[in-house]
Amino acid sequence: EIGQIFFVSAIGFFIFSIFGIEFFGGKFFFCTDGDVEGKAECIETFFAGDILSPRMWTQPDRNFNNILRSLGTLSEVASGADWATVMFFSMDITGTDMQPSEGASWWWAFYYIFFIL
Repeated sequence: EIGQIFFVSAIGFFIFSIFGIEFFGGKFFFCTDGDVEGKAECIETFFAGDILSPRMWTQPDRNFNNILRSLGTLSEVASGADWATVMFFSMDITGTDMQPSEGASWWWAFYYIFFIL
C-alpha cells in the first residue's frame, strides 16, 4: 500500500517535472542590473548604489533546466520550504533571454496550485 502511494507520487513528480522543463526551462535567468531589457544588454558594469558592479546573466539554484533540477525544485515546493519564491520566479517570466518583470506571467501560479493539490 505504501509502495503504491510512493509509485503514484513519483509518477506525479515526474510528470510535473517534464511540464516544468517545457514551461520554465531556461526562463528563470535574470540580469543583476534590473534596468536592462535582456541578456544582450547584460554586459559591462553598472552602479549598484555607490558600488561599481559587473552585470551578470544568472539564475537561481532552483530552476527547471533539466530533469534533476526540476525534480529537486518540485521537492522543495512540495516540502513547503520557500516554495513561493519559485512560484514568483515563474510568474515574472517575460521570455527566453529577457529580463523578468513582476507579475508578467501571473497565470503560472496555477501550475503550483495544481501541483500542491
